[in-house]
Amino acid sequence: MILSSSNRKLFDNIKRCARISIKKCKNKKQWERGVDYLKDHYLFDLPLYRNLKIINYLEKNIPKNSRILDWGCGYGDISYLLSNKRSDIKIKLYDIFWSSPWKILIDKANLEKDFSRQQRKIPYNDNSFDSVIGVGVLEHVDDQKFSLQEIHRILKPKGQFFIFLYPNSYSYTETFQKLIGNPYHKNTLKMLELKKILLDSGFIIEKQEYNFLLPFMLSRFPSSIRYAYNLFGNLIVIANNILEKIPFIKRVSSNITIVCYKK
Repeated sequence: MILSSSNRKLFDNIKRCARISIKKCKNKKQWERGVDYLKDHYLFDLPLYRNLKIINYLEKNIPKNSRILDWGCGYGDISYLLSNKRSDIKIKLYDIFWSSPWKILIDKANLEKDFSRQQRKIPYNDNSFDSVIGVGVLEHVDDQKFSLQEIHRILKPKGQFFIFLYPNSYSYTETFQKLIGNPYHKNTLKMLELKKILLDSGFIIEKQEYNFLLPFMLSRFPSSIRYAYNLFGNLIVIANNILEKIPFIKRVSSNITIVCYKK
């Protein structure tokens, strides 16, 4: 993979923690998505590189000394990577799920996580954060419009909302996963549809793009196939970076990225 030695160390730490978490997950009730989610997202370089690409953008675009909310933080890998790139920012992790195995990385990194079973209301005061990061979160909430109102409420004026990995309705990978019976996202949107609900919620669009035309994660495929696929990681990264810039072709990418801010 195209990685510096420091990034390789971060990847190895995430993989090591994920393996410990998998061993501690004795049953799927400990985490609704189960150990398969951990295996899909954290044991191979390409899914982790996907997150590193997100972090590289955040590292350059989050203002200095910002207070950040990692909304729907999951395993905490985004905050872990970002905290190692930007020591000046203060990151708060938040999710509605909790289990001991899923705190391995968070505890190791000495990150602060808030937990709530409240499905709708986000438990922070108005104008609390300079930025909110949502990586693969918005498509999973029960009421997107309500959640966006909450994000808007807790952001400071001109505060940024970063949306990454939102599943694209035109994605060929989503269609393929569905056809072969592997996990896929039930909630997908077109770029224009996602932009509309953001505009209706009071946000101003700052950046929009399609990402990850080539698959970076082979969910539920046999480990042997995934290992083989990751051997070509350098070529996949290079080819993807070229393809996702080509008009029309990029529209069938897996994900949508939108950066917006509060009026």
